[in-house]
Amino acid sequence: MIRGKEKGSVEFGIKAHVALVDGYAFLDHAQFYPFHEGNLLPDSVQAHFNRFGQYPNTIVADQLYATRTNRTWLKDRSITHAFKPIGKPPDIPQQQAKAQKSKRRKLNNSRNAIEGLFGHLKSRFKLDRTTWLVENGHEFQVRLGRNYY
Repeated sequence: MIRGKEKGSVEFGIKAHVALVDGYAFLDHAQFYPFHEGNLLPDSVQAHFNRFGQYPNTIVADQLYATRTNRTWLKDRSITHAFKPIGKPPDIPQQQAKAQKSKRRKLNNSRNAIEGLFGHLKSRFKLDRTTWLVENGHEFQVRLGRNYY
């Protein structure tokens, strides 16, 4: 996939959509072709509902997921999020605005766990180079977190 990142212009391996719940990672979607992860937020939240019988209280995700459609979808289900607010800033005291921003930043810092998970899987288990060539092998390899040669 052409990525435009500093490390290299091309990135190999699969693109995965992973949900992290209480330290457990759930693979919701994986494929070799580029896709927009933001479109999968409702599917991922619904998968959470199917797994646990309830919607999550809060969604913490990359700003890529902060589309108007997703915001509306989450609001309809009373799910809070840590997305940066859109539109004109509210007319509230500066101290209250700082407190809200600080709370959102702390919540967003919990995303570091998923980024660390991806880094660990790529470096330790070489998941940036999937090798299982059987049907759906890439998905099995990611779910197991291993790379057998």
